[in-house]
Parts: sequence; C-alpha cells; structure tokens
Amino acid sequence: RRRRPLAASGLTLRYLRALTTVAAAHSIGRAAERLGISQPALSRQLRELEHGIGATLLERSARGVTLTPAGITLATDAPGLLAGAEHLMREVSRAKRSVEGRCVVGTVATAASAALLARVTERCVTQHPDLQLLVQEMPTPEQRTALAAADIDLGLAHALPTPGWNRGDRIIATRLLDDRLDTALLVRGHPLASRQEIEAVELANVPFLFMDRSLHPAFYDRVHSAFAALGLRPRVEATYDALQTVWALTAQGKGWTVGFHSHLDRSPAGTVAVRIAGFSLPFGLELLSRRGETSPAVLTVMAAFREVRQTGRGGAGGATAKMSESAQPANSQATSRDR
Repeated sequence: RRRRPLAASGLTLRYLRALTTVAAAHSIGRAAERLGISQPALSRQLRELEHGIGATLLERSARGVTLTPAGITLATDAPGLLAGAEHLMREVSRAKRSVEGRCVVGTVATAASAALLARVTERCVTQHPDLQLLVQEMPTPEQRTALAAADIDLGLAHALPTPGWNRGDRIIATRLLDDRLDTALLVRGHPLASRQEIEAVELANVPFLFMDRSLHPAFYDRVHSAFAALGLRPRVEATYDALQTVWALTAQGKGWTVGFHSHLDRSPAGTVAVRIAGFSLPFGLELLSRRGETSPAVLTVMAAFREVRQTGRGGAGGATAKMSESAQPANSQATSRDR
C-alpha cells in the first residue's frame, strides 16, 4: 500500500511511548499495565500507528509479540525522539517562565544556603517587586542535570572538593561562599564533644553517618581517602541521601558526621562541632547557571546573588550568622510578591 508522509500520518508521542513500552515488555498486556491503560486501548494505538506510517511493526502470536524489522528501527529511534520532545517541552516551559518573570532556583538545604536565599529574596522584593522567585530543594548532584533539562533556572550547590565535577560546556559555576570540611558533628553531651580538637582515629568506634557513594562517587572517595590518610576507617552502618536527615540522627546520638568550619560558630540544632586534627577539605556554595543565559528574570536573580556576595560579611559562617528566624525555608516555593 502507498506510504503516507509522517506529517500526515498522525504519528504522536503517545504512539511512540506505546511502541517502546511493548518492545521492552514483549507483551501487550504487560505494556498496558505499565502505561496504565487497557489492553484494547493499547492495541488500538498500535494499529493506528501501523496504519499511520504504512508498515507492520509487530508480529502477534499466542506467545506474545515480536518486532518486525520496521518495528525494530522505529523502536530504536523512538527513545531519542521522545527525549528530544521532552527537552523541547521543558524549553518551552522555561521560555514561558521567562515571559512571566519567573525564576526557579534549585538549592541545597543548609543554614548557609537559606541565609543567602533570604538575602537574595529580600533584595529582589525591594528592587524587583514583579519578579517571581521559586525555590526548590535539590541535592547538589541533581542540579546540573536539572539545569540542562531546563527544570530549574539556577542552582545553589555545594562547592564539593572534586574540581571540575560540575563543570561543562553548558554550565557555569560561580563561587559565592567559601567554607571547609574540617570538623566532626557530635551530639551534645558526647564525651568527645567537650574537646576543642580530636584525632580522627578517636571516631573509629562511633557510627559514621554519611551519604551513599552512588550519590557522588568522587566526593565520597575524596572524604574517605582523607580519613584513610589519618588512619581512620569510618564505621559505616547505613547511608543517607539528605543532610537534614544526617544532622537529625546526629542530634539523636546515633553517630557522627563531617561538619563545616562554619559549624564551629553555629552547628545544627542538638549538635556540637569539633575540629578534626589534620582534616581539611575545601567546601562552600556555588551558583550554577546555564552558559549564554538570556532570560531577564534569571539574569536579574544572578545579579542579586553577585551583589549579595560582594556586600557579604565573608565566608559561609558569616552567611549562616545572618540567617534570621524568618528566613525562607529551603524547600519552599514562594514568590517575591508573597513575602
């Protein structure tokens, strides 16, 4: 039969998802379950897809379905087409945010980041009352991907002691605050908490509360290598994916975790920061942005971050000390109009 051009074929993203799901499941029934639709509805979509492109894509039998050569070709290309379409939709959403004067900032959830965001938000409220600033809590390893996918417009991330990990052709990292990893956080009342400095090996029998290596292997290895150089092999009984969780468990006396130098001035509630002799890794906060940014709203927020950095009192400890009790929580979504 005569093949119709794709422009007139009715080829849709829904049909492509249907085909890729069937190809992965090797069964229309299982694919329908994964897609959350009925089997007849999925079969109808597949028939419409075959009719639209003028080719048989599936060979049906009592044992299930197999892809024809044409089906294999389309199923192989479909993931790329779907990814491109999803990226395009994110870019459209990003463009819409720009027109509406909105900026989404992905941020780590720490006192220093909350303090910095509070000062940036205050500046935007005063100088740009029509700007909408949305804040979304997001771990550092996820921010670069979210920026590239246009899910966020800026990232407020930890400046991890692994040079180059968050750099790339499309991402620019600007240092905002300097800090160091050089302390141990312990529960108040712990025998080691009353000391000004401890040896790393003194922590060997205390459970170490830390991230899972899969979250950021290079950072994980750098920290453990630094401990190994001091003769410490941390006692790891479980791993966690959020700083707030680790700090809460530390305050409950469940173990210890690494802390920032700024924690010597202000540690998380219920904890005490103690220097670890010989342990010191660079840390801090960075602003992640996309190269060639053109959105007026995003450029305005970037400028606010730069101004706050230039007028700051220095260091992450200074930023932490500036955090007021009314500072915007890091996992909120608020606009400058709402404050």
